[in-house]
Amino acid sequence: MRLFPEFKHDDDRFHWKDFWKSETEPLDEDGHGTSMLSTIMNIAPFADIVVARIAGVDDDLLRETAVTQRNLAKAIEWAVICHEVDIISMSLGWEKSSDIISDAILGVLKKRSRRLLFFAAASNFGAGTQELFPAKEKQVISVRATCVSGRHLEINPALSDLDNTTVVGTLGDQVPAAQRGGTHIDQVLTGTSIATAIAASIAAIVIGYINANDHRGIWEELRTLVGFERLMLRDGLSTLVSARKRFLTLEKFLGPEGVARFEACLMNGATA
Repeated sequence: MRLFPEFKHDDDRFHWKDFWKSETEPLDEDGHGTSMLSTIMNIAPFADIVVARIAGVDDDLLRETAVTQRNLAKAIEWAVICHEVDIISMSLGWEKSSDIISDAILGVLKKRSRRLLFFAAASNFGAGTQELFPAKEKQVISVRATCVSGRHLEINPALSDLDNTTVVGTLGDQVPAAQRGGTHIDQVLTGTSIATAIAASIAAIVIGYINANDHRGIWEELRTLVGFERLMLRDGLSTLVSARKRFLTLEKFLGPEGVARFEACLMNGATA
């Protein structure tokens, strides 16, 4: 599928690069990327989105692990250095860690004084498995899938036995999304990949609000992992649904008092 056919290559809205086959026009052979992109565009339509293709189809992540991991590392550096992104959403994962990706993440965080948020899909293989990489990377927010009421789905990986870390999930059950080759929302998806796209979109709303309204820099730390995690875990952007499991949602900010509650939430998260 060719995406954005009406865009010109010098259009400021056109941010796409192929690290897989060096195509010059946006191409999606798998459909996964199209679904994630359509979700983010629907939730955060104001966001300037940068898209990188690191593999042709899903199986390439296993068949060409070294290549696709190297491509992701390059894509991270390209997105941050060339386009100064605030958020990186990764709806993918591998069982084994990758030093080249970890180094890329640490490198760009250093360049940005840690003002950069990473989100990645935890895993869809159930409680008999552990989190995938890069979701299990310390600098990345691991995203799990929930139903619409916030209950964590059984497809999520097991909780860690090594510590009492609280995990965060968001809607990842029967989520409407576009298909490759389609122009409308015409399928529903379940899993931590679509939940990751939604979590990144929620972060985009937060960062967008900060960009537009924080003239004194009082919410600046919320751009960092430490600040955003604090925002999520203090009954701000999330609610505790069961032991060590939280539900990331903006529902509490609906209604006439929503803006005031949202700003109070940001202030609470920005306070160490």
